[in-house]
Amino acid sequence: MTELRGTVMADAKRMAMTYLIFEFAACLGAALLLAGCEPRVSTPLQHEAYLWQRDWTPGVKAAMRQSGHDLAGWHVLIAESDARGNWQTFSPALSEVPRDAGPLTAVVRLDGTRDVSDAGTLIEHLKRLLAQPAAERWAGLEVDYDCPSRALSQYAAFLQQLKAALPTRMRLSVTALPTWIAAAGLGAVLTAADESVLQVHSVLDPRRGLFDGKRAAAWVADYARKTDRPFRVALPDYGSRVAWDSSGHLLSVISEQPGVQTGVDQEELEARPQDIAAFLRKISLAHARNLVGIIWFRLPVAGDQRIWSLPTLHSVIRGEPLDVQERISVAPDADGAYRIVLTNSGRIDTPLPKTVTAPPCIAADGMADYSVRHDTAQLSFTRREPLMLRAGQKAAIGWTRCLPKEQEILLED
Repeated sequence: MTELRGTVMADAKRMAMTYLIFEFAACLGAALLLAGCEPRVSTPLQHEAYLWQRDWTPGVKAAMRQSGHDLAGWHVLIAESDARGNWQTFSPALSEVPRDAGPLTAVVRLDGTRDVSDAGTLIEHLKRLLAQPAAERWAGLEVDYDCPSRALSQYAAFLQQLKAALPTRMRLSVTALPTWIAAAGLGAVLTAADESVLQVHSVLDPRRGLFDGKRAAAWVADYARKTDRPFRVALPDYGSRVAWDSSGHLLSVISEQPGVQTGVDQEELEARPQDIAAFLRKISLAHARNLVGIIWFRLPVAGDQRIWSLPTLHSVIRGEPLDVQERISVAPDADGAYRIVLTNSGRIDTPLPKTVTAPPCIAADGMADYSVRHDTAQLSFTRREPLMLRAGQKAAIGWTRCLPKEQEILLED
């Protein structure tokens, strides 16, 4: 009997201890939630891309085909509206996109100063835009509108009406700015949409750079606590030329086309693949449950000098080592001169060096936007404008009539 009583008491103690542990875990979980610590997971994030090209050239179609294994969906710009309500529309070749290419989301860009209070007229125009040939391919509509934080309540009312006017099969998505996170109207905007895209690049002073991984991670964590709906993060794979006037006021940010301004201070900014890859590794280890994917701005297309190459983007997505391997070679050309050639045999693009020096020679000239300066000690090939040497490609930066040794050629950033 004594032995039985001891066994019962031991079982009772174990049950009591189990209950206390359960109670402690429940209380701890509640405390973490109250403290803003959301449940986190390490599930793989889906990658998609913005198709921001106004004209679907053969290069755009080729880039889509080559990205099928790494990109699971496409967000396609179909129209832009300026502050006065004037529209510019584009006609993507939807019929040429393979059925297995992933879901297509139509994107409409509204100028941030545009008033959306005339919801009825605007919604009717959006419905006409969506009713184009092959419109059944659209899985959703994304509204890209940099709404002022003070007007988010009005924006939410517009989104509610828009959602009611869309076919039930279409998801409604909105792009969101980090500056909205502390705004009172954010909750209403996120409730009106099915999902959202948090933009964490080039949203503050462009002089601070296009991307800051630490700041972006903090924004993502804060944003996840503001919504229980699915959201994605838009990441940059491009560069921008930023220009200021003499008083320091921002004049322009050029990201989607070549060109410079004269008589102003300018700087080329870029999203470094190494920085973006480090951010991806960090959030892949543990992220909010409702963070479901990454959208890249924008799909790399051959000839676009302000964007990564496709091999670089694919390497970042796959988490491959991002090594830079520049090699110098000297090769004779058909005219009897010797070309100085740089080859990038690594996985990521790298900026061409600002200056390349070689032994002196009377006859020499620059190539690929390099100019040459002669002096008695050396030749100096100097780059006029920032240029990228793409992964797997080569560039001849100049020629000389004298045969230099490869070890005598030096690269300077």
